Amino acid sequence: MQRRKVEEDEAYRLMRRMAMDQKAKLIDVANRIIEAAELLG
Repeated sequence: MQRRKVEEDEAYRLMRRMAMDQKAKLIDVANRIIEAAELLG
């Protein structure tokens, strides 16, 4: 949210869209985002 400068509602919509596009569960998308953020520091 901080990197993209979006509010919580918009971040949720973006993650839902990613999950639908990738045919993945929302929790899996969220975990990948967290892992990527940790790698980037």
